[in-house]
Amino acid sequence: RRRGGRWPEAPLFLLRRLSCTARAGMADDDVARAQRAFYATLLVPFACYHVGGRLFSKRWPRLFETPRFPATISWTTRHKLPFYCFATSWLYGWWHLLRVATRRFERAFVIQMVAAGVVAMFLSPVGRSRRKDAVHYVASFLYMSDHVVLIVYLKMRPLYAWGFFLSFAAFLAATTAVRRSWKEIAEGGVKLPSSSNDEVIRLIAGLPPPKRRRLQRRLLIEMVFEYATFFAFISGLDSISIE
Repeated sequence: RRRGGRWPEAPLFLLRRLSCTARAGMADDDVARAQRAFYATLLVPFACYHVGGRLFSKRWPRLFETPRFPATISWTTRHKLPFYCFATSWLYGWWHLLRVATRRFERAFVIQMVAAGVVAMFLSPVGRSRRKDAVHYVASFLYMSDHVVLIVYLKMRPLYAWGFFLSFAAFLAATTAVRRSWKEIAEGGVKLPSSSNDEVIRLIAGLPPPKRRRLQRRLLIEMVFEYATFFAFISGLDSISIE
């Protein structure tokens, strides 16, 4: 005992240090699991849609649809088996990130971010109607803006942060160019397709070669930079600072 009848503080200090170390280890484990789950949200639905669709869309039309390439993540994951693969891994990943958020405002922010994603991807999938498309785009923009807040708050390594920012800017520019192409096609008297992959494929195939190549090029750039945006964010998760 110390003078004055008090126990030494060293054991208590060690217990606190062990508790902080254990929490940090648990947080690192949750971040690693979230990172793997988010990689799966990009790769598994992509394989289901493009590979599975080409091989099995005629045999199992309830699970797969005729794919078109290029296609955005929102289009790829909007229904059937790719949607369920996306939803499972996406929710699993955010569950583990929610476990890392211990402060009240952190948990509130993560819940808000997940809610925006649910509205965009689950309740208002792209290609259903103009009204749902509008809701989808607004919710998606909020969801992507939340990524910027997370990158700054979690002090993500600059390499991944700038990879996200530059890819996102290029994606927005490509999306604007794609919308301009669809507008030009509509102004030319062509009725724009609905949510059917088959209708989109037939329309693109029937365009004059210069317009078709321009549209396909813009769609490809849009797809590449959308995936690059999310790959940069996910890859940077293991560089974040957790206190």
